[in-house]
Amino acid sequence: TPLLSSCRNGNEPVMKYLIEHGANVNQKGECGLTPLISACIQGNERMIKCLISRGAKINVVDYEGHRPLLILCESKNSDDSIKFLIEHDANIHIKDKYGNT
Repeated sequence: TPLLSSCRNGNEPVMKYLIEHGANVNQKGECGLTPLISACIQGNERMIKCLISRGAKINVVDYEGHRPLLILCESKNSDDSIKFLIEHDANIHIKDKYGNT
């Protein structure tokens, strides 16, 4: 989807424009990726905050079992984003499809 592509590419102005014009912030694309998961993969804190403030599901899972919090915990320089997700009720007890927490 265009929204997913804008998140994957870190294009925040396009992401905001699409959301303002009715793009579904929870629509899954290939492999079950959502805009929030894509923003987490990119480590884009501003996009993460924007998507959550617009109703993105914080505990969403892709087809591989990846979730936003686990993705951020595996990346560098994401402490603020991790804190933000936890403050917004991210499940801290989640496991991936391999049982990892």
